[in-house]
Order: sequence, then structure tokens, then C-alpha cells
Amino acid sequence: SAAQGEPTLAEQGTAADAARRASATDHPLVRAILEAFPGARIGSVRDANTDAYGLPVQQTAMLDEAAVPEFAPLDAEPSDEMELDE
Repeated sequence: SAAQGEPTLAEQGTAADAARRASATDHPLVRAILEAFPGARIGSVRDANTDAYGLPVQQTAMLDEAAVPEFAPLDAEPSDEMELDE
């Protein structure tokens, strides 16, 4: 197929990093600090809610409590494997 797919994870991460850096640069407090300290520059911009590629973390579906099978009541007596063979 000649159709182009989505950008690679690295490309998506680079774009997300550029967006975070632009957002930080546009913040009034950051601009004031950069103006107050000539020669200051922004280092890395991190977001704790991103993965190793700098992309938003995908939330995994949590199992519904009702979907988890209950194999034995919580107050059940433990059984011996030998009893099961009889």
C-alpha cells in the first residue's frame, strides 16, 4: 500500500516534546524568569504523565470487580491436595 501510516513513536514523542517546550516558553512566569536572567535557557521539559517516548500514558482497562471469578469463599477452609485425589 502506498498509503502513509501514522508517525513513528519517536516522531510522535519529538512532536509532543516540542509542544511541551512551546507551552513552557509561552508561560508568563517562565518568560519573566528568562527576561530577568539574561542567558538563561530552558533545559528539558518533562511531564510525569508521559511514557518513555514522551507520549501520554495509555490507561489500561481495569477489570470490573464482577468480572473477576470467585473460586472459593474467603472463609473457606484450605484443602489438602490428597483429599482432592480421593
